Parts: sequence; C-alpha cells; structure tokens
Amino acid sequence: MLATVLLLAGTPARADRVLALGNDPVAAADHLSVLIDPTGRLDIDEVAGERWRDAFVPVAGNVRAGYTSATAWVRLTVRPAITATWWLAAAQPFVDSVALFVPDGQGGWRLHEGGDTRPLAEAAVPYRLPVFPLALAGGQETTLYLRLRSASTLSAEPVFYPPERFAHAAAGHALFAGGILAIYLIITLNIIYYTRLRDVLYASYCGWMASNGISFFAIFGYAREFLFPAGGWIPTWVVETSIVVALPVGSVFISRLLYLRRNHPWFARFYALATWVGVGCLLATLAGYFPQVALLVNWVGVLLGLLAVGLSARLAMRGFRPAWLYALAFTAHPFGLVVVTLRNAGLIEPGLLADHVYVIASLLNAVILAVGLLDRLNMDARVTLEAKQTALDAALRHERELETRIAVQSRALAEASAALSEAEVGRRRTEQALQKSEALFETLITAAPVPLLVAIPARGAIVFANERAAALLGRPVAEILGQLSLDRLLPASDLSRLDGALRIQEIVQDLETRILTGHAAPLWGALSAARIAFKGEDALMVGINDITTRRKLEFALLTARNQAEESLALERVRMQEQRQLISTTAHEFKTPLAMIDRAAQMLQFDVEAAAGQDERTAKRLDTVRDAVRRLRRVVDSFLADAALEAGRLPVEMRPTPVAPLLKRALALLDAREPPRTARLRLSGDDLVCEADGRLLSIVLDNILDNACKYSPPDSTIELEARLDGPDLLLSVTDHGIGVPAEELELVGSRFFRATNATGTPGTGLGLSTARQLIGLQNGTIVLHSRQGAGTTVTIRLGRGIQP
Repeated sequence: MLATVLLLAGTPARADRVLALGNDPVAAADHLSVLIDPTGRLDIDEVAGERWRDAFVPVAGNVRAGYTSATAWVRLTVRPAITATWWLAAAQPFVDSVALFVPDGQGGWRLHEGGDTRPLAEAAVPYRLPVFPLALAGGQETTLYLRLRSASTLSAEPVFYPPERFAHAAAGHALFAGGILAIYLIITLNIIYYTRLRDVLYASYCGWMASNGISFFAIFGYAREFLFPAGGWIPTWVVETSIVVALPVGSVFISRLLYLRRNHPWFARFYALATWVGVGCLLATLAGYFPQVALLVNWVGVLLGLLAVGLSARLAMRGFRPAWLYALAFTAHPFGLVVVTLRNAGLIEPGLLADHVYVIASLLNAVILAVGLLDRLNMDARVTLEAKQTALDAALRHERELETRIAVQSRALAEASAALSEAEVGRRRTEQALQKSEALFETLITAAPVPLLVAIPARGAIVFANERAAALLGRPVAEILGQLSLDRLLPASDLSRLDGALRIQEIVQDLETRILTGHAAPLWGALSAARIAFKGEDALMVGINDITTRRKLEFALLTARNQAEESLALERVRMQEQRQLISTTAHEFKTPLAMIDRAAQMLQFDVEAAAGQDERTAKRLDTVRDAVRRLRRVVDSFLADAALEAGRLPVEMRPTPVAPLLKRALALLDAREPPRTARLRLSGDDLVCEADGRLLSIVLDNILDNACKYSPPDSTIELEARLDGPDLLLSVTDHGIGVPAEELELVGSRFFRATNATGTPGTGLGLSTARQLIGLQNGTIVLHSRQGAGTTVTIRLGRGIQP
C-alpha cells in the first residue's frame, strides 16, 4: 500500500541528500530516495534516465515497503572524504534479491548481486548479509542504485563500513544472535527431556520454541550461511514456514497450558479455530502465497497472545500460581509481535529496536514460560507424590486389615480343624461300633422314623431298605432289594450331583430330586446322604424326606402368581382403553355441546326480541345453557385429567391479568340457574400473575362449581385476590356443608368424594384436576374447611406482581 502511494504521489522530488563518508560506519537513513516498480520490468538505464529520475521520492529513515511483490529501486548519493574501499551492507538477510549498480566512469554500470537466493560462493563478501565492496574516489559524489526484490517483507537499511570495522560489527551481532539461539536451543533440549512424559503440552511447547528458534536462525541469515550456501528458495521457504508453523503449534500449546477445554470451552474452540487457520496459512505458504497470509498470521498471533494474558490472569486469580508467570510471558510476546508486524507491513521504520524487539520479547516469553512450566512440573510432581503417598498409606492400612482378617480366619480354621479332627475320631469310633454291632445298626435303621436306604456304589445295588422307604416308594422291601438301584431310582443328573457333593464332603443334606418310582404321580424328595461301612463294604446311606406336597404348593403358587400378573396386565390394558374412551367421548361431546349452547343462545335472543316475551321459555333456555356450561366444565375436567395422565398437557406461562379472569368467573356464576350471588375483593385492578390463563380458568371453574354445588343457593360466594410478598393469592370461600375433619387430607385425591357429599352429583375429579393444573404452573392449592361452616380454597401462584 505504501509502495503504491510512493509511486503515484506525483509530487516534485527534492534533491537527494548527499551522504558523507568518514572513518566510521555510516547508516544511509534519511539519505535514500525510493521508486516502486509494480511490474518489475524497469532496468538501470531507464531508472537512471531523465524519464524516471524525478519519480524517486525521498523517504525519512530507511526503506520499508512491507509485503509486496513489486520491485523497489533505492537511490543514494555518497561523498567519501578520502579515496578508500567501503563495504556496503545493503539489506536484511531475508531479502531474496539485492542488486547494486555502481557507475563505471564510462557511462555504464557495474553490477553487484546478492540476496538469499544466490549462492554464497558467488558473493564478493561471503557473509549472511548482502555486502558489496566499493572503491570510491575521495571528494567526489557518486550516485548508487539498489534494486530490491523479495517474496516476504521488503526493507533495507544500507550501512557503509570501513573494511576493518565491519568484522567488529559482524562479531557483535553474531554474538547477540548466537546467544539468543543458544538459549532457545537449551530451552528446547530441556523441554524435549520433559516430553518423555508423553504430554501434548510439553511437545507443543517444544514445537513452538523450535519454530521460533528456526525462524530467527533463518531471519538472521545463519540458515543460508551454514545450511544452504547454494542459495535458491530454501532459505526463504525456511523463514516463511517457520513463521507460519508457530501459529497452529502455539495455539495448541496455549490451549493446553491454560486448561481451556475444561475452564473455558468457548475460548478452547477459538484456539482450535486458530490452529486450523494456521494450518490453512501453512498450506497457502507452501503454495507460494506467504505475502498474502503473513499479516493474517501475525495479527491472529497478537490476538491469541492478548487473550492468553487475560486468561492467564484469570487462572492465576483462581489460585494456580504458575499462571502469573504465564501472564507475564504472554504480555511480552504480543508487544514484540505488534512491533514486528507493523515493521514488516511498512508502517514503522526499520532499525535496531524495531528489528530486534520481537526477538527480545520472544526470548523473555521463552525463558519465563520455561520457568512457569518447571514450576508446573514441580507442582504436578508434588501432587503425584502426595497421591502416591496416599495410595501407599491406603495400601498399608489394607495390609494391616488383611493381616488381622488372616489371623482371625487362621484361628477359625484351626478351631474348625480341631472340630473336624474330633468328628473324624468320632466317626471312626462309630464305624468300629457299627462293625461290631451290625444287627443293632440294622435294627436302628429299621426303626428310624424316616425312609432310609443303603446302597453299594461299587455294585450299584440297594442292599437295605426300611419299611418307611418301602411305603414311600410303593414297593415291598424284597422288590426294592432285588430290582432297584440308585441309577434307576434317581435321574442321572441328580445322581451325578450327589456323587460330586460326596466327593467334597462327608455328609450331603437336602439335595432335592425327583424319585423315579414308575408311577404316574410324581414323587419329590430331599436326600441326605453319608458314606458308611456296611458289612465290610463301602456303602452309602440315603435318607429321603418326602417334599411332594411342598413342591405341589410351590407350583400352585407360581401358577397363581403368573395368572395374577396376566390379570394385572389385562387390567392395565382395560384402564388404558377406558381412559382413551373417556378422552374420545369427551372430545366428541365438545362440538355438540357448543352447538346446543349456541342454539339456546340464539333462541334466547329471539325470545327477547319478540313482542310479549315468554318468561317461562327464557327461564328454560337459561336452564339449558347452564346445564350445557356445567357439562362442558365436566368435559374440560375429563380432558385435562386425561391429558395430565398421559403427560401431554401443554403449559404456556406468561403474565396474566387477574381481574378479567375473576370477572368472567362472576359472570358465569350470575348465568347459572338459579343465579348465584358472589362478592369480589381485589387489592387492585392491575394485578398480574405468571400463569397459563387457559388452565387457570379451568381451575377457577372447577373450584367455583364445587362452591355452588356444596353451598345453599341463597348463600354468598366470596372471591378475593391479593398479594402476599412475591406471591399472588386467589381464594374462593363458600358457606356450605364443609368437609369432615377426618376426611380433609383425602380431599383432592382422584375420584374421592366426602361422605356428606354423596347426595350431590359429581365426579371426584374437580379438585384433583385443579391441584395438578396449579402444580404445573408452579403453584399450590390449600384447603381450609369445617363441617357445617363452609370451605375456603386458596391458590398461591409464584411471581405475583403489581405494576
């Protein structure tokens, strides 16, 4: 933009200021004139000719054309004090092409070329900056022309050095740049060590620092001097890509560093968007569009840095100590980035401060962030150590508890082992006793009050059965001993279970199985078995407890339960169908009722308009309309109750004026047959409540209908609306039969009617439906009643206001 302004200004150019050269280095600032060639087609003869000579525009300070693809011609006139050789450092290291045209004294020009796209070996002075040696005659003015071309920002700060002074200046600058790059290298190597934690935060910080270090390494010209001396586009590509890569990597780092996904999800999405913007800019840079995206990358970086300052401060105020260091680090970085962005855009003049403030700010940012990350790592280590210590303490407690439990179980096991030993001794003594008195044993078995069998598993035969076993099995003892065996008496699966249990324990109790008697009626038994010695053989004594009756009862109970569940399911279906029928019927009633009411109203108008009004007919029409209104209220109650039951009743809460609702209710009372007297008390006509007007009308109709039905026709019904703090109270009072005290808590339940109301028509849904409808409007209903004295129903609605 600035280049175009300089080209099109069209103002007469004043004469160039002559730069005097002495014995010290001299900067050419304020002695330069610039011509911008948008096409890049002008040559030195045209530029130095009459046509373009006056098109050069003197500039204050140095050349700053910003991001442009145009060619910049710079003219300066020098006058050395003595004849000597000078070294001209013409431009920044990242300028792609620098050409110096020096008069040859014969009307022609000597060409010197440099820039980061040319091989370093071809340079007259092999240095990272384009440096040209000049032999100038003392006391004579010499006009020099520089042609600058670059894919990145275009700027030049020409400085003339005596050759012996150039080495000193180059060494100082190299020491400054080398120190910065060394610090970046140390920080990057330290963060690489921490990436062993496999944390994306430290990896992204390493990438960010590496991209900044690489960009500075390339911007200072060291990449071309040490890595790519052949020139070409690689040094420029390194500068551009390292600058752009810092945006997505830095976005990921800041998002992770400040816990944005957890603490600030919206800012996390913004930083994620910035990451993808950076990726897109990187692709554009690889495609050759770096000048078009460079400012976008810089300004997005500034915005991210400023946001990071605020978010870091917010995190620090929540008690996270390292965040104060983050805020300090991110304060330095945007400041340096703003300065370098304005410098690269050509809006501020290049110079020592403008050229290096971003480097210094980035260095401060890197060092402070490294300290903050180390502090964070120490905090994480302390938290991890505390967690490990807590886990260790818990493990020690668990170990002590386990030792205690093992000791208790060991004592119990020892006691059980002693008991088993004693049982084993007793069993052996019993076996010896049984072997000595087999006759006595058989007598005992025979006289046992339960069915007992003795079987030899090795032969599969039953060798003894008492009379109770024969009676249970329905066979004589001789037939049992001659024909039956355990595998014929018990199902194979149950016999296998019995054998497996006896392998584990000596005695098996209550093993339920079906007894295969061969009869039609099933027989179920609970087996108890033990291994014994019988007549010198290993035998199995089996006792059978008849549980057939219990099994039958269990089966009957299960059948009854299944039948009850089926009946309950059918009842639910019938109730659902009943509710559907009631809802459908109520809907079907609404249209005929509306037609009847309309027809009665038209007949009433005709009677009133006719001469000689028939009072009896008018009274009958009033009765018809009152009956229609009552029936419509019943229908509305049924529909509301059905909608509540189905959960499909819409509620539209909005500010609702109270006075019109109550006055409408009074009008309906007056239209009843016979008319009812009512008294209305309002604390103001402008009372408003937050409610659904349609549902509130149904509630008032139901409550007033109850007041009319359960009070004498000549009594007065009282309506009142008043404010109670932030709430609105609506009360309806009648002087009727009231409710018995013992039934007061049941009033409002579905289909419940008080015992003293059995002679009055009603459904038992009115107050129940009203209570649910008020509940949907965030309100409550309270009932105060005394039998024989009347009832007061109070509705409390939230957010009652009086404008």
